[in-house]
Amino acid sequence: MKILISDVLQELDENLIEDLIWDKRDRVKASKFKLKWRLRKKINKRIFWYKLSLDMICLVLLISILPITAKAAINFILTHSAIVNDTNRNLIGTEITDKNYIVYSNGTYKNSNGEVIDFDKLAKGQDKIPDNRIIKEIRPDDLSPSSIVEIITNKINKKAYSSPEIMLVNNSASILTKEDGAGFHLKKGDTIEYNFEKYKSKVVEQQTLIIGYVKDGIMYQGESYNDLTDSYILKAQDDGEYFIYLLSASSDYLTLKKGKLIQN
Repeated sequence: MKILISDVLQELDENLIEDLIWDKRDRVKASKFKLKWRLRKKINKRIFWYKLSLDMICLVLLISILPITAKAAINFILTHSAIVNDTNRNLIGTEITDKNYIVYSNGTYKNSNGEVIDFDKLAKGQDKIPDNRIIKEIRPDDLSPSSIVEIITNKINKKAYSSPEIMLVNNSASILTKEDGAGFHLKKGDTIEYNFEKYKSKVVEQQTLIIGYVKDGIMYQGESYNDLTDSYILKAQDDGEYFIYLLSASSDYLTLKKGKLIQN
């Protein structure tokens, strides 16, 4: 069906038509939006109402989704340690909103309420090590990680490896491995050194980082480090495959910059 432009123009306001024809000014103010919708409605009313309804539905959905997205962004927390990326980088040095954490201070472990932890009682309530392929036993059994995450290192040369930026969640163990998932093979007397640097915290003066090793499926007690930069040196007492683990005892997101492992 053909529609004449003259017929469509008849649907427009008479005052607007008079302004377009007789006004001697250089410009006449006319709403492009108004003209577009009047023309679309005249040419095909069915499409007009379909498009109008679709736009309204999209607007309602947008209004509904925005608050949910904003709330999710505000409440986003990490439940286990992870490699730093664009989704979690903004959490570096901030306080963990999860209130279930453990802090190491002056030789004792305390919970988020400042109470000294009864590890005998804790062991009875948590006698299962989180699912993983490396740690099968913990000695001494006074601290059980809430989660265990493997972090792959990149080989620099025959004796050196680099670790990525790592964001540590309180009591979540990060185990450093080679690219194939293996540990570091040491002979008795060999050493492996892990050099690290922390991002400065925005909420606390010191962050406690615990570094230790795993051998033959057994996770051994680690050493505590409070300085921003330091080194952990492990000397092998026996031949075997060794894994280095990292554990945070800080109430905020303890984040490590790229580190380096040197095997001698």
